[in-house]
Amino acid sequence: MISQQYLSQIEDPVQLSEAALAFSQAIAYPDLDIPHYLNLITSLSRRATQNIPENMPEADKATALARILFGPGGIRGNSTNYYDARNSFLNEVLDRKLGLPISLCVILIEVGNRMGLSFQGIGLPGHFIATINTGGRRLYIDPFHGGRLLNISDCKALVRQLGNLEMAFNPDWLRPVSHRDIIVRMLNNLRLVYMQEKNWTCTLRALELLQVTEPNKPSHMRDIGLINFKCGRRREAIYYLESYILRKYRAADLTPIRALLAELVQTEARLN
Repeated sequence: MISQQYLSQIEDPVQLSEAALAFSQAIAYPDLDIPHYLNLITSLSRRATQNIPENMPEADKATALARILFGPGGIRGNSTNYYDARNSFLNEVLDRKLGLPISLCVILIEVGNRMGLSFQGIGLPGHFIATINTGGRRLYIDPFHGGRLLNISDCKALVRQLGNLEMAFNPDWLRPVSHRDIIVRMLNNLRLVYMQEKNWTCTLRALELLQVTEPNKPSHMRDIGLINFKCGRRREAIYYLESYILRKYRAADLTPIRALLAELVQTEARLN
């Protein structure tokens, strides 16, 4: 699958929009016209360039771009149906002008990149924002809430409000994340939505892409095995659960996984 091949080769810098559209195609939109949506992002950057003076300071350009993209009439955070899977698919976000914090940040990063503005993503607990370092000053922008400019106190308030965290704010939460981390977080969002919906086919597709993107994380093999078990695919379940046991020598869940594997092997032997 071409999208799996692409995701397995993610390095920074990577064209985030292409990676996000690749997993859209793999999970839910097999006939997706990826070049069409890449052109839409390029068109957004051209229109923004026409409305932002070239001699404007970079910090002002960054905030102006956020207002253009996410202000009135622009792309909005979908607070009404936050857990709609379409909020995580970049093609749907561009078509419907609705998305999650992280998908809106991908658009800001990609449009900004085409304009020479180096935005990065920040994965706060419970929320995702964008940042740009300009002239020795770091700006924080929240696309989900209209592209508003944040200071560190605002970021702390967001974490308290959305994550209900009582612990002290960790400054490491403000470190920019890699593009690979962004793709992983988007796929995990989809995995959780589809699991909640008991849509095992799409859950499995998201997990398979996570396993390609994070090949050194054995828990993906376990989860793929368990979902295959739910779908009645015993042989596939056996393969992935055996692979997980071989990779995860001291995992806390090895005992129940071994018991399930033994049951599957016995059932398969009886039927063959």
